[in-house]
Amino acid sequence: SRNGFGLSPSRAEAEVLAFERGMHLLSDTEAVYFEWRRLIGLYSVSGVKVHDARLAAALRVHGLRDLLTLNPRDFARYSEVHAIHPAELATHSEF
Repeated sequence: SRNGFGLSPSRAEAEVLAFERGMHLLSDTEAVYFEWRRLIGLYSVSGVKVHDARLAAALRVHGLRDLLTLNPRDFARYSEVHAIHPAELATHSEF
């Protein structure tokens, strides 16, 4: 019920499996780690926000810029990332 959609664990698992079928998973590499460390220092990131920095680092290392997220404000500090909320997809022609 917190930070989720109120789904049961089994329903959430089914939704994730369906979602994953359309995904290409990228590796978590040593380069991602070092980019993560760089971003943490560059943007003075601390606390739970380090997890967002990890996603930003993975995007950079894999040559990606766009991130679809329910929390675009969490990525506003990263000039390297273009975060967009799913509700905004219709207004962005590049998607």
